[in-house]
Amino acid sequence: MTKEKIVILGSGSMGTAMAYLIGGNGFSVTVWGREKDAVEEINARHENRHSLPGVKLPVAVRATLDLKEALKGADLVVAALPAQVTGEVFKKAAPFISKRAFVLTVSKGIEVKTGRTVSKVINDILKQTIKKQIAVLMGPLFASEISTNIPTMGLVATPSKQLFNKIKKILSSPNFFVRYSDDVLGAELAGALKNIYAIMLGVADGLGYGWNTKSAALTYAVAEMAEIGYFLGGRKETFYGLAGLGDLLTTGFGEKSRNRRFGEKICQLKNTDEALKTVGQVVEGVETLKVIIKMLKPIKKKTPLIHVIYNLVNKKENPCALFKDIFEKSI
Repeated sequence: MTKEKIVILGSGSMGTAMAYLIGGNGFSVTVWGREKDAVEEINARHENRHSLPGVKLPVAVRATLDLKEALKGADLVVAALPAQVTGEVFKKAAPFISKRAFVLTVSKGIEVKTGRTVSKVINDILKQTIKKQIAVLMGPLFASEISTNIPTMGLVATPSKQLFNKIKKILSSPNFFVRYSDDVLGAELAGALKNIYAIMLGVADGLGYGWNTKSAALTYAVAEMAEIGYFLGGRKETFYGLAGLGDLLTTGFGEKSRNRRFGEKICQLKNTDEALKTVGQVVEGVETLKVIIKMLKPIKKKTPLIHVIYNLVNKKENPCALFKDIFEKSI
């Protein structure tokens, strides 16, 4: 077993999947979480049945409720937290993170209050200590598939090729592969934006539409996502790769996707709040919509799809009219 200590902040499905992957690669892993039952179960049974049922975690994985204890001596801190609570957790964690440590965020979203990406939130908090030692992992990454050894490829974005090589060593396995990009902003924007368009594809499922409808909607969603990403500072090619198109295919068509299921439930329940309750997990696309709409005011006419989705989610418009509007305005 290697000497590096890996800490994962977050005991949800993605945090648990990262613990499974990294622990299985022979690293010592500590999972920090707020849920006492999950922490106790990981330590006693090497399972987290609430977040990732049926997955047996390696013996090298342990869990704790104590943030200071978790972070002591950490070489890598993996942020697997909902975007809207990442800042709160890292403010508490900052005093305990070593200057030599580096951070990898796997969170997909944008902070609603500030419009910052997750890595920017973390960097602003840790800028006096580990500035520029932050990377992001994006792409088609269902936690349930990572933890059952389904061949998976993710995009690690960081300005530092040296940092990428460190992270590649920790993540790579016979079934998990990584590719490199230095477009950190583009990768994070892609990971956040695709959740919005996945809601749209979920609506198509809820209305009983077929592949003709969904394929056309996906085509124009990717193009619009790339335009938005470019406007906000990313590179267009990033949105046609793993972090954008790749992730949208998984999130927009996969049965396990919470954003897709939310869109489907809106059609059945005709109520955003009830749809969120039914999904029972954080639906990042709903929060991301709020901030993206504000950021896009200068180019509103160029982003018809995202505005239609916003009206559906927030103004309770008829979902049956959604695809008529999308096809008329974009095709």
